[in-house]
Amino acid sequence: MKTNFIFLILITLMMLIGFSPIACKESSEKSPPVLDRIAVTTEPAKHSYIIGEEFDPAGMVVTAYYNDKSTKQVTDYTISGYDSDTPGDKSIVVEYLEKSAPPFKVNVFYVDLGPDGSGVILKKETLTLTIGAGEKLEYTVASDAPVKSVIWTSNAPAVVSVSDGGTVTALGFSSGGGDRYNTGGGTSVSPTGTPATGTAVITVKTTDNKYSDTITITATTEGQEDILYLPPLKDQFKDYFLIGNIFRGSTEISGTGAEISNAQLTRHFNALTAENHMKPSYLVTGHNNGTFTWSTNNQTIADNYVAAASKADIKVIGHTLLWHSQNPNWVWQQIATNGNGKNPAGTGTNPGPGVAIADKAAALTVMRGYITEVMTRYKGKIYIWDVLNEIFPDNAGSSANWKDAMRRGVSGEGQDANPWYIAIGSDFVYEGFLAARKADPSAILYYNDYNTDSVNRARLIHDMIKEVNDKYLSGTDKPAGEAAGRLLIEGIGMQEHHNFSVTAAAVKNSIDKFRTLNVAGRNAIRLSVSELDIIAYDQYSGLSNAGGAGANQNHNSLSTNQQLLTQATRYSEYMKIYIDNADIIERVSMWGVTDNFSWRSRGLPLLFDHAGKAKPAYYSFIGVLD
Repeated sequence: MKTNFIFLILITLMMLIGFSPIACKESSEKSPPVLDRIAVTTEPAKHSYIIGEEFDPAGMVVTAYYNDKSTKQVTDYTISGYDSDTPGDKSIVVEYLEKSAPPFKVNVFYVDLGPDGSGVILKKETLTLTIGAGEKLEYTVASDAPVKSVIWTSNAPAVVSVSDGGTVTALGFSSGGGDRYNTGGGTSVSPTGTPATGTAVITVKTTDNKYSDTITITATTEGQEDILYLPPLKDQFKDYFLIGNIFRGSTEISGTGAEISNAQLTRHFNALTAENHMKPSYLVTGHNNGTFTWSTNNQTIADNYVAAASKADIKVIGHTLLWHSQNPNWVWQQIATNGNGKNPAGTGTNPGPGVAIADKAAALTVMRGYITEVMTRYKGKIYIWDVLNEIFPDNAGSSANWKDAMRRGVSGEGQDANPWYIAIGSDFVYEGFLAARKADPSAILYYNDYNTDSVNRARLIHDMIKEVNDKYLSGTDKPAGEAAGRLLIEGIGMQEHHNFSVTAAAVKNSIDKFRTLNVAGRNAIRLSVSELDIIAYDQYSGLSNAGGAGANQNHNSLSTNQQLLTQATRYSEYMKIYIDNADIIERVSMWGVTDNFSWRSRGLPLLFDHAGKAKPAYYSFIGVLD
């Protein structure tokens, strides 16, 4: 009883001083842990973050650390933005809000992503290149990568190669080489293409093998780059020669000669030859007792062409004055018959060669008058005149004297006689060039021909030019004040309408032959590649016999993808010869811009396809500059 009383007193006193046994029990329990910090304990093996894009945190582990040394993995973190205080650096900002207990602390963790968010990353994932084209691949390496040097490899180097500096070049295909590039059934505007293709995987990796990235590249025979976005050809070859092309007609001029409207011409070329509009049958359509009648429409086109080209700082090539082809009817009716089995009207079956109608003196007067009439109209505006074109037939004898080997319109020549040769004889060459010199002394006078790669053709041309120039330089026919040593025939135009059978070695041999015309004390002979195109086919006869000669037949091409690459190889071989002889070659002129407008369109002969896209031939053409 006494004991119980004492216990009650003790309890009462404890309560009076605030001591509670319950409180004592509670005070012995632990407080909950407090969030101390967060950290990214595992970063993604490869960040997909690229500047300007979202960061994908896949594979990233965020761990929360507490004041009692406990940890836990959290998933309800947020990426609130990017920190870019340091130029060139990018960091993601990771935030985690602890909600389980006060003080509800927000923790921030920065993950340094370097300049691109990866150890190494390529700017592109895929790429398509026309065979022959190349591109330097862009890539970045993280700022914190321990090793920043890289190496490049290709799993198919025969399809796409890669240099030590990361430049890839499309070289070939793995399938489709035997397929026709154009399968028919299309139109001249949009042919049905069946290009050959191949793929290669290009790998870039740091030299410590820690980081890598890949790109898949497709090589194809199909054009990818537009002509208007390529570096101007005239600029690329400015240290070697002019790069020319043809003027096709009034559709390429805006207004009355104010501007050349074809941007393809003005961007890439600094010399232009009228494809047709300065040929004899286009300009002077009539003659009567020394008075010449011009075609009003064609005269306007020619005038506008000359004016527009001059305004665009493009050199004008006059083509052509004396020719066996595309002569107006008055020439065949007043000067000589066609020969080749034709009467003066161009019909009938008269056998034998062309026959003179005018006597030599009368024909000389008309020829001189015609040359003077045309050249005087454009005096001072024409850089080169092709005075004489294609005088020698294909079947000229290998030992024939040049004076006897000209076109007479006989069986086997296959084309008309040269009317001036028939009426005047071989003297017409000297007299024609002399009339041209007197009509416009500022113009450079050329002889122009095809098949100049032929040994016999080169011999005939060489001998003719040597004899004419020897006569001129030893005589007294030169205009007053002309510089000593100036030649009468100053240049040779090598047309170069070729197929696969014409080798670069044959072209070089002819150039070497023409070099021998250069004699000390005289001006050097000039050369121009005046009408270059190379059909993607073995022989032009195979195309023409199949029908569809002329423009807008590209959709009926028989050329295969492999032949497109052979064509490219030929362009490369020729261009190397031209570059090696740039000391005497002053111009390389393509005979057309895009395949569909070529006179041999069925053979896809040019550097650009119907849509103005660069073909493998284009890249070979410029590849000689590398």
